[in-house]
Amino acid sequence: MLLVGALALGAMGCGSSASRKAIQAAEAFSEAREYENALKTLNEAVAAHPKDARLREARLAVLLEVERLDLARQELAILARAFPKKHFLNSALRHDDPRVRRGAAQLLGSLGDVSMAAALVPLLEDSVVEVRRAAVAALGNLRDRRSAQLLRVALRDPSWNVRADAAEALVKLRDQEGVARLIPLLSDEESYVRFVAARGVRELAEPSQQEMLEELLEGTNAFARVVGAVAIARFGNPHAVPVLRGALDDKDWAVRRDAISGLAALDDRASAPAIRKRLADPEPRVRLEALVAVRILRDADARLDLERMALDAREDRNLRHAARLVLRDLTELAKTPTKGGATPAP
Repeated sequence: MLLVGALALGAMGCGSSASRKAIQAAEAFSEAREYENALKTLNEAVAAHPKDARLREARLAVLLEVERLDLARQELAILARAFPKKHFLNSALRHDDPRVRRGAAQLLGSLGDVSMAAALVPLLEDSVVEVRRAAVAALGNLRDRRSAQLLRVALRDPSWNVRADAAEALVKLRDQEGVARLIPLLSDEESYVRFVAARGVRELAEPSQQEMLEELLEGTNAFARVVGAVAIARFGNPHAVPVLRGALDDKDWAVRRDAISGLAALDDRASAPAIRKRLADPEPRVRLEALVAVRILRDADARLDLERMALDAREDRNLRHAARLVLRDLTELAKTPTKGGATPAP
């Protein structure tokens, strides 16, 4: 039953039969998904009995259930002022209805009260996936580094949605210590989890973790090898070059794109011809990354390819424009004297 929990958790107030009937009527409406009628019933009852905490808590439960967090926040503030010794949000986090628990977790995350982070711990093991996801998102929204340890546990959740949410939350918290926990997810069965984990490893890895990342280069997971190579490329580590060059022809467009990005970050001009070929890649996002790399590497030999790209009516309009810009920049760079004083050959 949806609102009996609120009645039991907030056993206080006038105790009138009218209040009990209002809660029961609202419960019936809520079970029938007639939330507007449920709220109307409770609003009328609260107007008649404004000091009855059970009515207000029942209304809070409905608002959380339908994810009206703006109104739930107002209701919670009223309850906190009227009954400062009661913890209504904690009660909602333990509600019988998983939709209320989910809404309570969402509200807690929006409040930004890091002191209540511990109240989310039981929800990380909730039987309902959406409740666990809400708890993970709330911990990420609290932006408290102490929440990172809890989120690392969620990386092992049986639901791929929860694992992905936990990885995203760790990235949001900038949890460098969580890189070691993200690496196993590079082999996750779900592609989106692998994608989020890869982003986390690339963005969060620190120079002190290069030894751990270099171990990925020796593994059998091709995707993980490229992720590790891109990560250490950020630190100018030349060990990444062979792996990145080999990944330029990978069947996964995201791997090809990341390989180009890593080689450009290393300023590996010997890879310029191979990167130049990616200007004709079937994936637009790879072609865009190749354009960026051609500009970074100052690949003057790419001019003919750029001209073709800029004039190709079949090419994406934005990419044609980008090709013209890169071509213009290469022309200007060719006029710029090198450190030795000579002007580079066109």
